[in-house]
Amino acid sequence: MIAPPQPSSSASDVAPSFGSRARGWLARPSVVVWTALAAIALTAPAWWSGFAADDYFIRAIVLQDGRVPGVSTSRLDAFSFTMWGPDLVAEAIDQGALPWWTYPGVRIAFWRPLAALTHVADFALFPGSPFLMHVLNSLWYAALAVVVALLYRRLELPLWVAGLAALMYAADDARGMGVGWIANRNGIMAAVFGLGALLAHDMWRRDERRAAMPVAWGCLALGLLSGESAVAVGGYLFAYACFLDPRGFRRGFIAILPYAAIVAIWRAVYVAGGYACEGTALYIDPAGRPGAFLQALPAHLTVLMLGQFGLPSSGLWSVSPAWAGILILAVGAPALIWAAWTLTPMLRRNRTAAFLGTGCLLAAIPPCATLPNDRLLFFVGFGAMGLVALLIGGWFDRRDQLSRSARILACAWIAIHMVYGPATLPATTLTSLVFGRRLEWAADTLAEEMAEAQTEDRDVRPIVLNVPTDLMMAYMPFMHAADGRAPVIGTRLLTVGNARIRLRREDERTLLVELEGGWMNRPWARIFRDRTHPLEQGETVRVADMTAEVVETTPDGRPLQVRFRFDAPLESPRYRWLSWGARGFTPFTPPPVGEARTVERPPFFWWV
Repeated sequence: MIAPPQPSSSASDVAPSFGSRARGWLARPSVVVWTALAAIALTAPAWWSGFAADDYFIRAIVLQDGRVPGVSTSRLDAFSFTMWGPDLVAEAIDQGALPWWTYPGVRIAFWRPLAALTHVADFALFPGSPFLMHVLNSLWYAALAVVVALLYRRLELPLWVAGLAALMYAADDARGMGVGWIANRNGIMAAVFGLGALLAHDMWRRDERRAAMPVAWGCLALGLLSGESAVAVGGYLFAYACFLDPRGFRRGFIAILPYAAIVAIWRAVYVAGGYACEGTALYIDPAGRPGAFLQALPAHLTVLMLGQFGLPSSGLWSVSPAWAGILILAVGAPALIWAAWTLTPMLRRNRTAAFLGTGCLLAAIPPCATLPNDRLLFFVGFGAMGLVALLIGGWFDRRDQLSRSARILACAWIAIHMVYGPATLPATTLTSLVFGRRLEWAADTLAEEMAEAQTEDRDVRPIVLNVPTDLMMAYMPFMHAADGRAPVIGTRLLTVGNARIRLRREDERTLLVELEGGWMNRPWARIFRDRTHPLEQGETVRVADMTAEVVETTPDGRPLQVRFRFDAPLESPRYRWLSWGARGFTPFTPPPVGEARTVERPPFFWWV
């Protein structure tokens, strides 16, 4: 008798497939803990990166280091980077803390008292340990990862998709610099409290927990006291009223009005305290200069969205040559339009996707007030990673019949956000170390050159040419003080920017300098004077022992040729001439009377 054939078995009949097991694991509540642990582990390399740039300024303010001129008397002003008022600015220029072309009304001052308090605690508990300060940054980031994971799990997403989105957010390379730089802790804190407000708002509206209402308001207030970037959560609150509020848009909109009132009160106190950004290309106040903000918005928004959804890092745009910046926009804008078109069907049929997409776009608008950088993407990343996970989830679950375009986009995002992002996040946390090391070279070589030139009976001033950014010299006194050295005072910075310099000696005390492309030709060369406050042809600036006269300007009104006349002959031992090079500052000899000399441009990517 012949036995009947048995049905064939497959591996999937014996045990769940790998994909099923992975989705099951991602759907567990424990993924919240794993997300926090991943956030800590992937950012741990930054713990050994030390101080960089603004960290030294914060140190001087918090420790009230009197060796550095112009230090604020309030420890809570740890983010007020320029002296307030024309008189103090003029004094800072004479002392060499600011360059000769600084706009007298320049102001770069932020009110971030809660973030400042954490730095006060840093230097009170472990003043000599940047390692522990970096650890605290990672712990704040872990707290942010928990908030984000809980938010995703509350949305109308498959639980495994929520888990995937949380892990991709925590492991995204766009978070690297923001977590790896001590001074940027304010951005992490603002995101923790800002997205915490959104989490509490959802509990209030969806679960009808009235106790969550004041918690949401309090979280927003704490976020704003940590950093002004917290205003970005307003984009998600508005999108929530549009798409997710269970009582409809009208009541949902009324529910978010108290948040607008909190922001208005915060803004009023902010302005009354004298905090603002004026006369600098580094920041644009949307309320004070709406025209300039709207003009910068398209390019900045494009670059930020590229940095979050794809490549390259958004910070690359502002430090690249002009042609490279144009290329990034020319390629990136069509790519983003194609991605938005591809996502349109999902956005139309899925309310959660519409909420994430709208909130992401609106949250990206406030960061456009400054130069694009991935460290500004904590809020934008929440909506972005939710959309990415939804598209990938629709493909893996095979519930949606994805178009060919959607499949291509899903594959690209798998490669970028599930492979490239986690692999490169540890390295991007070291970004501050990379440019910080170059600043250390500058500080070390400047101190060495001045120690060699200085004598007991002579006050020697460094005369510096062709640094890549005017911020470099502003950091020097703070870095010297942190290292226990006497800050170099009285520096005269003649030129800045990645450009060729032509020098012509007119007499023993006068040097005519022509800068290729002119002064303030790139964003990082306009930190202390923007284009709305030009230096006119014939204008003269007197700085202690030197006079700068604008001889010729570019067609757009920037100095092209400047005549520098010193109070002593250029060969006087009271001057130490220095030029920026591959490994720091090196001695430089001005040309003899009647002769000319050309100084080649420093590399664009000087910080690499």
